[in-house]
Amino acid sequence: MIHFPHRHAIGILWMILLASPNARASTKSWKLFHSTSVTGTYVPRGTVTLSLSSSKDAESPVQLNVLNEEDAFTVEMVNEMISQEGVLYHLKLVEEGADNPTAIITTVPACQLRRSNFR
Repeated sequence: MIHFPHRHAIGILWMILLASPNARASTKSWKLFHSTSVTGTYVPRGTVTLSLSSSKDAESPVQLNVLNEEDAFTVEMVNEMISQEGVLYHLKLVEEGADNPTAIITTVPACQLRRSNFR
């Protein structure tokens, strides 16, 4: 398990993709989990897909898509976290289809979720 500050997560995903054997035209997907409780139980939140294209026709050589599951993140969850002092919101990415996947984990104080308007 690797733990990175959230501002580095996208850069780390990009480096992983570039390091793949087929980096010229490659796509990788990760299952996104999150934890909104003190217990640290992770539940599915969605899927993250990172694509790298060497095509000159591509709008951008790097594309990142995040598909959130419905009702995976609600205002009630945030309110409950904020009501408990010192609670951290956890995100965990696990590569889909890997035999022995490595998890990438990041955390942010729950109060900052609201302060940043959930970005």
